[in-house]
Amino acid sequence: MSVLVLALRNGTPTPVAASLEYGAADFSLPDESRTSPRKVPIIGPWLLRMIRETYLVGADLTDPVVSPAKYPAPGDFPSLLVLTGGLDTLRHDMRAFAENARAHGARVTHHEFPGADHAFTHYKPLATARTAIEMIADHLRTAYDTGAGGGTGREPGTEAP
Repeated sequence: MSVLVLALRNGTPTPVAASLEYGAADFSLPDESRTSPRKVPIIGPWLLRMIRETYLVGADLTDPVVSPAKYPAPGDFPSLLVLTGGLDTLRHDMRAFAENARAHGARVTHHEFPGADHAFTHYKPLATARTAIEMIADHLRTAYDTGAGGGTGREPGTEAP
């Protein structure tokens, strides 16, 4: 997501589509807003703290490059597939991100896997991982084959030749 924000901000070409799995869209949110039905979720407060204190030390957590949910023109995003796990503490971020982008005109497909936690494409059950990977492939194949992904691969605001 940060790469998309940078491309849009800098006026450089963007892809026609993006697939976002179990990401964090807003690092400015308090950890208390990230909850899970699991007693010990994969992404707990300690990991979020570690990310802020290492990768994001000194960063402005409201900068859209750090927190893409803060991007002021989410309708500019290309076609998005947003996949979340129903047990993932980051699902709230990504749900809100998907809803906001859709409300601003971006083409968004959101799917939540009810019994899945973070990194569900890499863990059992295999059926969840397989379904997610097939959804990613279908989304990207459709967008790139038809050019109908919503993103243009051109600079924002420019017309096709």
